[in-house]
Amino acid sequence: MGNANNLYFGNKVNYYEGVIVEVREDLVAIDVKGRLGYMELPYDLLIAKDPLLVGQTVGWKMSFIEQLAGNAGSEYHSGVQNSDKTYYMEGVVTNIEDCAISMDIKADQGYIKTPMRMLLSDVPFELGQSVGWNMTKIVQLGPDADDKYVSNIMNRNKRALEISSRNNEEEK
Repeated sequence: MGNANNLYFGNKVNYYEGVIVEVREDLVAIDVKGRLGYMELPYDLLIAKDPLLVGQTVGWKMSFIEQLAGNAGSEYHSGVQNSDKTYYMEGVVTNIEDCAISMDIKADQGYIKTPMRMLLSDVPFELGQSVGWNMTKIVQLGPDADDKYVSNIMNRNKRALEISSRNNEEEK
């Protein structure tokens, strides 16, 4: 376990961009552009020159997530550094939906939820199964937040509160 050679397509690394949707004390949440998923990652997986803000665009390189042989087991570790500055990462499948899978990144490195089209496997995924991929650290692409994206997040949160309060009133 913990070997990038376990990947069949690990050398097929693509460039991705995302937008920061939440900045917490211990991690950053990122929506991957193109409806390709959602990630929560600790600060040590990000490179930033400026303070991180909701709405900022970030970029990174990452291979497809591949199913690994066997179950996760009790050891959680990751971070074998390859010569091209990518890191071999492993995770454990924690939730399977019709068109998406959620994974906890091993060693408490974070969480990823991604659509099935971003996964490679010859057999169906199962809960507790190990997955692996290569990725670079996530790089902040600039200091400015995308005002439109921030506005959309605020509108979505406002609608969620309105729906919640409407549902609470109907229950009374």
